[in-house]
Amino acid sequence: MKLKNLKNNKGFSLVELLVSFAIFGVLCTALVGFITMSSRSYRKTSDMINLQIEYQVVMTMLSEYVIDCNGSIEFNDNTLTVTNVGETPYVFSLDDDGLFLGTSSVSRNVTAFEVRLADTKLLGITMSFSPTNPHDDRTYTAEQLVALRNSPPVVINGTGGNDEDDDDE
Repeated sequence: MKLKNLKNNKGFSLVELLVSFAIFGVLCTALVGFITMSSRSYRKTSDMINLQIEYQVVMTMLSEYVIDCNGSIEFNDNTLTVTNVGETPYVFSLDDDGLFLGTSSVSRNVTAFEVRLADTKLLGITMSFSPTNPHDDRTYTAEQLVALRNSPPVVINGTGGNDEDDDDE
């Protein structure tokens, strides 16, 4: 009678348990890999979006200072100086720590900064942004043209200018 009871036992065998644990382990490993890959992708996309937002904020700020300038604009060696008549000059400078307005940090992600005179009333501002993450070596470069309302004299690397007084002679 005892032998009959052992044969009718409906439990799992050791082999069945080992196979089910192995399948469960493979599924868990795949799930962890998928979650890790998804979080990396989310982080990269989030960094890229944050860089784009930062670019828009920095360009808007620079544009506001440049558009209504009624004094002069000068760009030399990664330094943009915007001078309005009767006011203290606004100095944007780029160094290894990022872009600064005076001594205040504007952006830590700006890696290159260039200004060019596109036309007598258009100033081209080009900036390169890189994420602060050392494992991300991507760099984004963008340019924006800014219209000069008051046609201030513009000096770029010691040359050029759009001083309208010279046109009258």
